[in-house]
Amino acid sequence: MTVKETRGGVRTALLTLRDAVSDGAFDHAMSQLPDDFQKVTE
Repeated sequence: MTVKETRGGVRTALLTLRDAVSDGAFDHAMSQLPDDFQKVTE
């Protein structure tokens, strides 16, 4: 798997999570991850 494919998969998973939970729950989950993950969902 390439870096591009991995980032795309992570982005898809995080966006699915964002759609499935409340904003507060998503924000809390994202706050537990390194800053690099924040950039993926922008």
